[in-house]
Amino acid sequence: MLQIRLSQSLCLQGDFGKASYISRRISTDGGLQDFRLIPAEIPFKRVRDASRILYSTAIAHKLAARSSLTPAQITGYILNSVSNNTLKLQDIGAFVSLSETASKTLLEPLLQDGTFQATHSGLIQVELSDRAIAGWLNWIIHQWGAGQLWEKGEGWQVNIARMDRRHGERTERWKNCEAETFAMQQTYARCCSLLQMAHREGVITLSQPDAAPALWQFMVPAWIPWLDGNIQLRLSHPSERSLIGQFFKVLDATGDGSSQRSWNDCFCLAQQVCQGFQAFHRDRPIWHNIIEQSFDLAHAQFGLVMVTQRVLYHLLNQLMNISTPSEL
Repeated sequence: MLQIRLSQSLCLQGDFGKASYISRRISTDGGLQDFRLIPAEIPFKRVRDASRILYSTAIAHKLAARSSLTPAQITGYILNSVSNNTLKLQDIGAFVSLSETASKTLLEPLLQDGTFQATHSGLIQVELSDRAIAGWLNWIIHQWGAGQLWEKGEGWQVNIARMDRRHGERTERWKNCEAETFAMQQTYARCCSLLQMAHREGVITLSQPDAAPALWQFMVPAWIPWLDGNIQLRLSHPSERSLIGQFFKVLDATGDGSSQRSWNDCFCLAQQVCQGFQAFHRDRPIWHNIIEQSFDLAHAQFGLVMVTQRVLYHLLNQLMNISTPSEL
């Protein structure tokens, strides 16, 4: 999903955003060259890095193959366009089918705080700022609650269901991975339990605490303090960063409805999220921060618990049709 947004945002940099393609002329050696690209032609790939959310694209190489320009020249042009961007957020939002609020929450941090840089090989790398990461964490909490799906996520779910009905694979899968599935459900239930306990102790206040967990939202704190006064994520421990990295892996894997992800893909993603949460829960005892009166950090960590709950609900319940009981 984030890879798609990056591609669409890059298409709209500077003044060359058109309704469905890039149309931009680059002057070189007295000649003009016309490049037309749709966002799907600008693939972003996640760079493996445990501490950062980093993506790269070889778009300059794709354009260089159509012209006499070198990848380095095209990369320089694109980065210059990014740095001089004056595009209005509402124009971006209309292009990527986002509301004005969502555009401000998700795309403004990406365009303003995302770090764009070139590598020696002509790749363009984009590192998400902590403010952008916080925006996506909030997005997950609000969008993956109440049974909402991605724009194309529903089609993916239908494809999995049809595959299971046609081949009778689902029953066999359950037989082969019943223990692992129960462990995932247990992790989901643990998230619910932690949030309910914090609500009872008055550390946080949940809206509709007696409703389904997918409907829970934070009332206190009114806004999760992901960032400190220096606009840096409070969640800086390796276990916290690793878990956040798993969330973005799920965002990337489940955002494109045209991708025919298998049931096993969803299963592996859920397992990795559960393992990441278990490491976070082991290494970062939240109640210790409350005793030490580090309430902002504790609230951010409970936010991480709710994001974990939402991601597991999305994978297990919405995409894999596995029940997600709040108690086991």
